[in-house]
Amino acid sequence: MALLSSALALSGLVVPAAQAPAAATPGSARTMPATTSGARPAVTAAVTPAAVATPGAPAAAPAARRAPLVWSQRTCSSDVRDLARDLPRPALVECTTMRVPLDHARPAKGSITLKVTRVRSSAPGRSTRTLFVNPGGPGVAADWMAPALAAHAPELHRSHVIVAVDPRGTGGSTPADCTLESAPVSEVRDPDAAELKALQASMATTVSRCVARHGRLLPHISTAATVADMEAVRARLGAGTVDWYGVSAGTWLGARYAQTHPRRVGRIVLDSVVDITTTWRGSFAEQPRGFQRRYTRQFAPWVARHHSVYGLGATPAAVLARIEAIRGQAVRGTLGAVTPADLDVVIADRLYHDASFMRMAEDLSVLAEGASDAELEQLRREAETAFDNGQGPLTAEDTVFMAVQCNDFAWSRSQSSYVEEGRRLGKAYPLIGWTWLTSPCATWPYRAKPLTPIRRHSLPAGLILQNELDPATPWRAPAGCGARRRTFGSSPWTTRARTESSSAATPARADRPRPTSPRASCPRATSSARDVRCRAKARSARWVAS
Repeated sequence: MALLSSALALSGLVVPAAQAPAAATPGSARTMPATTSGARPAVTAAVTPAAVATPGAPAAAPAARRAPLVWSQRTCSSDVRDLARDLPRPALVECTTMRVPLDHARPAKGSITLKVTRVRSSAPGRSTRTLFVNPGGPGVAADWMAPALAAHAPELHRSHVIVAVDPRGTGGSTPADCTLESAPVSEVRDPDAAELKALQASMATTVSRCVARHGRLLPHISTAATVADMEAVRARLGAGTVDWYGVSAGTWLGARYAQTHPRRVGRIVLDSVVDITTTWRGSFAEQPRGFQRRYTRQFAPWVARHHSVYGLGATPAAVLARIEAIRGQAVRGTLGAVTPADLDVVIADRLYHDASFMRMAEDLSVLAEGASDAELEQLRREAETAFDNGQGPLTAEDTVFMAVQCNDFAWSRSQSSYVEEGRRLGKAYPLIGWTWLTSPCATWPYRAKPLTPIRRHSLPAGLILQNELDPATPWRAPAGCGARRRTFGSSPWTTRARTESSSAATPARADRPRPTSPRASCPRATSSARDVRCRAKARSARWVAS
C-alpha cells in the first residue's frame, strides 16, 4: 500500500486539519473539510455519519419506510473481526446485511442478500464523508478491506466512514460456489490436438455444472448489477455522495459506478488500473506481458544478485535458463507429482509481492539440488491453492470472476479464436500466456448485456496510481516518475507511476491470470520497498478534482 497516503492527500480524500477549512463552503464539493478530532462516534441508530452529503451534490433521497439496518460486529467474518483488533477502537467495525433485487430491472424476480461492512469514523462530525472500497477480482470479497484500510491510513479513518460491500455471489453476499472439472493435462505449453480437446471439454463441463448449480443467480452476476447494488447501499446509508478507492478490478467497478452515477461520486482514486476503455478480454490479454516482464526484469535479476545465496545463476539469463532446466525435469516426470503447470502457477503467484521472491528462490534452489518427496508434495499442494491449475473446487470468488467477464460482454463462441490467442500469447510470454487457450465464455449459455463504452467526458475527474512493473495490471507508458495527465472524464485525470515497483504497493492483487480454467483469488499483500528506485514525490502535495 505504498503511495496510498500520498494518493489520498493528492486526491483530497485526506487533508491535514491545519490546512482544512472549518466547514465546507458552497461550491467546494470536492474539497475536504476539517474533521473534529477526539469526538466519539454516534452509537444510536438515529444518527449515521454516512448521511452527511457533500456540499453541491444531490441530497440523498428520503429512505423508504423499512426496518433500519442492524449493525453488529458479531455478524462480521472472522477475518474482519481479526483485523478490527488492529484498530485503537475495534468496536467501530461492524457489519450488516440488506436485501436487493436479483434483477434490478425486474424486482418481482426475487431478491438476494448483500453483506456490508463498515468502519465508523474515529472522529465523526459534520464533515464526515463516506468511502466505498473494492479490492478487485472481479468478485473478491471486499469486507476485509475496510478495517485493513482504516488501520493503514488513520487520517482516512478519522475523515471517513469506510464501507466495503461483498459483490453479489461472493463473500457474505449470496455466495455461488461451483465445481471445477479438472483437465488431465499437465503441460499446457504448445499442446497437441488431443490435449486441446481435453482442455476445452473440461472448461465446458465446468460451465455446465455451474449453471446446473446456480442457474438462477449466474445471469445476474455482472458489473452493471454490482453497480446497482452499490447504489442501493449508498441510498440505504443515506449518503448524498461517496468517495471511491478501488484496486485492480476495483478500478473497473469504480469507473463504471462513476459513469452510471456521476453526481453521486465525490473523489476517486483508482490504484493499479485495468484497461477500463476496453473489454475484459482485451484487458486480461495484457496480463501475460505483465507477468513475463515482472519475471524477467525483476525476479531473475534479483535472484542473480543473490547468486551466492541461491546458486541459480550470476546473471538474469543464467537464472532463467536454470529455471527452464528445472521445468524440463517436471516435463520428464522426475519431480514426483509436480507438473510443469504446477511450477508455472507457483512462480506466477509469487510474482505478486516482493516478499515472495525469497521463498520462490529458496524453493527453486531446493529443486535444483534435489528435493525430497515431502518437499515436492508441499510444492504440489501449494500449486493447487495458489490459483487455478485445473485442480480442486471453484470458490465463490472464482465463480463470480467467471460470470462477470462472460456477462459483461459478448465473447466469441469459436474455440479456435481462443486457441489462436493462447498460442500467440504463449509464444511471446510463455510463463502464463499459454493458459489463454480456453475460456469459459466460449460455452457460456446466457446472453451478455454489453456495457456502455467509457469514452471522454463520461467520467468525473480522479486520480490513477500505477506501478510500472505490476504483473496483473501492466503499465505501458514510458519509464519515469511524476505526474502525467490523461483525459478520461470531463476533467483530466492525473496519473502517477513509479519505476521498478512491485505489486506489493497496493493492498491486494485481485486480478489473477487465467490458467486452464476461470479461477481467481486474492491474497492479502504486505508492502515492501525493496528494489524501488523511484517514488512519486507527492507526500505533501494535494490534488483537488475540479
